[in-house]
Parts: sequence; C-alpha cells; structure tokens
Amino acid sequence: MSKIGKIIIVSTFLVSAITFYWVLFLIPIFLIGVLLVVFSKRTKTLSKVLWSVLPIILWYPVLFLFLFIFGSVGKATAQKIDFIFKEGKIFDKIELIDNMPCGQEIIIENGRQQVYIEPNIMTLYQGNFEYGYINHDYYFIRENGEKIKGVNKGFDVIFEMDSDFINENISVRFHGMSTTKLNSDIKYHSQTIFITNQNYTIKNTLSSFAMRDTTKLIIEECLNN
Repeated sequence: MSKIGKIIIVSTFLVSAITFYWVLFLIPIFLIGVLLVVFSKRTKTLSKVLWSVLPIILWYPVLFLFLFIFGSVGKATAQKIDFIFKEGKIFDKIELIDNMPCGQEIIIENGRQQVYIEPNIMTLYQGNFEYGYINHDYYFIRENGEKIKGVNKGFDVIFEMDSDFINENISVRFHGMSTTKLNSDIKYHSQTIFITNQNYTIKNTLSSFAMRDTTKLIIEECLNN
C-alpha cells in the first residue's frame, strides 16, 4: 500500500508540474496516494509527514523551474522575427498575413526575419509564420533608418519615445495567430497585433466583419495577380 501510494504521489507531482493545467484533475488522485501512505502500517510517522507535505511545498518551485527551462529552450528554438513599424500612421489593430506571393519579400538579418509593418490595417508577407513558442522583437524605424526597440514589460512591449517622434508611450501586444483556408489548396496564417495607449495619428480599425471581408478581398486580389 505504501509503495503504491508513493508511486501515485510522485507521478501526480511530476505530471502536474510539467502540465500544470491538469492540476485540478490530479489533486484527488494525489490525495488517494497520500491516504495510502498515511494509513500504511509499515511507514514511519516522519516519513508519512514528509511524503504528504513535501510535494505541496516543492510543487511551485519545481513548476517554475520547468516553465523556465521549457520557455528558454522554446524561445531559443522558435522562429525569430523582428516586426518593424514604419514612421507614419499606425492603426490600433494590425493584421499580418503570410504565404502571400505579392507580399513583402523575406529579409533575414542576423538570423532574424525582418517584417516591416505597412502604415495600414494589413501587411502581406511572402514568408510563413510558425506556431508554437515565439521569439518576436518590435521596433519603430525613423525615416533616417534609426531603430527604436520596444521593451518587454509583462505581456506588452513598451516604446518610450522622445517628444520629437511621439508624444505618448505606445504599448504593443501580440494577440495571437489563426489559420484560414480559402480552399482545399490555399491557406494562410493571420497574426494580430494590438496598439494601445497611443496618440500617434491613430485610425480606428474596421469592424470584425468588415475586417474579414476586406482581408478576403485583398488576399484574393493578391493571389489572382
């Protein structure tokens, strides 16, 4: 009984630390393992306490360690992209569409793809956006070619601009990526970036339905040319 309980405790501890979104489902199984150890006549009292308490104390540090390792490895091996906003008008929501033959050519500098965000609601790109971990950096580029890199702060990237370029800080947030099929042969990935806290010649985006229809028309025109 004690051996089975210990196996259950170790298994649920490791699985919940690696895939923490399972933790609520694994708690009852973990408690069964604890009860098997506690009610075992062959296990000493100190050992029962340690097997019951230590997994709870160590769970968060081990979870944090796994997340750090997986995140570091994932980011190091992820697709590396620099998204570069051109000086000029920007929108509060920007769609990036990949696999477009009429889009921007693939430019690689220092192992990172350079994607220039056009001053409109949509940017077409010849390259492919990959799923999984992301390794994205964001820049604003002046007309003289000077780049200003955004600073990562939580989920947002902050641009702390000087007054001659912009009079208020800008917050950029990567919203996510989706896949859309036009037909059985053609599909594209769409990445969405939100711009907030801005006072920089901003134009409101189209509604979701208008955006979808506009995206479809632009893509069809690109593919048909």
